[in-house]
Amino acid sequence: MKSWNELTFSDNFLFCKIMEDESLCRELIEILLHIKIKKLIYNKTERQIEPGFASKGIRMDVYLEDSNKIYDIEMQTSHYSELPLRVRYYQGAMDLSKVKKRSHVNELKETYILFICKEDPFKAGIPVYTIENIIKESPKTHYNDKTHRVFYNCSAYNYEKDKDLKGLLEYISTNNVTTDFSKKLECFVTDAKTNNDWEDSYMFLSGWLEDELKTGMQQIRQQVLQEGLQEGKQLGLEEGLKEGLQQGIEEGILKGINSEKTRIAKEMLANNFSMDQISKITGLEEAFIQELR
Repeated sequence: MKSWNELTFSDNFLFCKIMEDESLCRELIEILLHIKIKKLIYNKTERQIEPGFASKGIRMDVYLEDSNKIYDIEMQTSHYSELPLRVRYYQGAMDLSKVKKRSHVNELKETYILFICKEDPFKAGIPVYTIENIIKESPKTHYNDKTHRVFYNCSAYNYEKDKDLKGLLEYISTNNVTTDFSKKLECFVTDAKTNNDWEDSYMFLSGWLEDELKTGMQQIRQQVLQEGLQEGKQLGLEEGLKEGLQQGIEEGILKGINSEKTRIAKEMLANNFSMDQISKITGLEEAFIQELR
């Protein structure tokens, strides 16, 4: 993990903390969606939603509501391949959490799921991907299910025409301050670095992970030698003993590392870390982590 002083706005820990400021969060949404919001009546970072007793829960980076809309803002710095399916599951979980027994589907609020990606999630080279449901046979016919999904590609900021949005994407991609809002974000980041409680929380997380990794590496070393020798005997025989031993050691290392990643992921799940945090730290795909849950 990065040191505390190396963190930027795009790092999940700092992003969630800074987004606790309602006015800043409101301005961020206004820039992302080109709208005006009078007041956000609810603001919570890293909200946990459990759609059902036997269902997989989700943890959202920033979850907000106003009188008739819901906003979910996610900062994504890696693992883009499964984003469409992840958004699909998020949408379903959000809807189920809002519709109770004996209530009507008309009570569903308009939802916006916004993913801010440091790199291009769909490799088309454009700064904004807006996803809408349409009627294939009649695209001009209006189909309003009150859902909106937007992906932002910060690496393509130069192609964005809106000045404020371009400045936001550029700041996340490069840390360059070019607009009033990006300057405001940079001030929040600077102030955050002086927050001792936040630093303590982050250092606790870093220390916990370091201890887990050290313990895991000791176990890996023991497993590697045993598995490597066993594989070497099976694969090498007399002529290929050296080659087989080397192959066995490599396979043993891989097995040990994967086993340790899984163990750490289970520990982090038990300590209520977010799916994105676990994926970033262990390198495991979120689909696999969901199965562990």
